[in-house]
Amino acid sequence: MKSKEIKELMSAMKQNGIARLKWKRGWNSIVLEQEIIKNEVMSSDTSYNKKNQSISNQEPNGRIEQVTVSKQDISFENIPEKDDNSGNLHLIKSPLIGTYYEASEPEAAPFVKVNDIVNVGDTLCIVEAMKSMNEIKADVSGTIVEIVGENGKLIEYDAVLFKIKV
Repeated sequence: MKSKEIKELMSAMKQNGIARLKWKRGWNSIVLEQEIIKNEVMSSDTSYNKKNQSISNQEPNGRIEQVTVSKQDISFENIPEKDDNSGNLHLIKSPLIGTYYEASEPEAAPFVKVNDIVNVGDTLCIVEAMKSMNEIKADVSGTIVEIVGENGKLIEYDAVLFKIKV
């Protein structure tokens, strides 16, 4: 990301009263934060309704402008904190950065597939980092609901690899 783009994001945050912004494109991500002091920013013709998260401003020409902002409006990605249909969903995350492999060899069957039942200690995948093959093992028993990792693709530290229903 170029410094010009960062400055544009910062300017947009200031103009729209956004306190925190998380932006991600591919492997690049940035988090921008600013302290917003509403009393100093608003003139006597401006009112702020905290309950509805809206700002009204009466301009000198008599036109009234109202802006309503919700959390979804300022988020560039909609990441649910919890899966709605699962009370007991366990996430297996990558302990390191590397390349994700679903099998021990290119022609071999994958270690696990969706709907497979796994036990504690079962190998789920391999993450290669610096020519070292690291087996990722299940730390719970359950059923594989989703395989998030893609074979042969780079994964980040703490990236979700599997979702297991316990």
